[in-house]
Amino acid sequence: MRAVVNSHAIIWAVILTFGPLGLPLIWLSPKYSIWSKSLVTLVTLGVTVVLPIAVTLYCAQFLVHPVLDAMQEANAAGGAF
Repeated sequence: MRAVVNSHAIIWAVILTFGPLGLPLIWLSPKYSIWSKSLVTLVTLGVTVVLPIAVTLYCAQFLVHPVLDAMQEANAAGGAF
């Protein structure tokens, strides 16, 4: 376990691959200061929370709304068939 906690490459590979699940490794590592641990934690949690919300809003705005608008226009014109 000490080799994992002391290796920068392994810690960053785990954080980039598994996101917040890798945060305990950075907090157990003596190589990082409290400020860098806090910054990495905030950035990781921010990306984990903000990115899915942004993707959802993007998909809703540019993929779902045009389909719903087309369906409403078709229904107003007497139906799709």
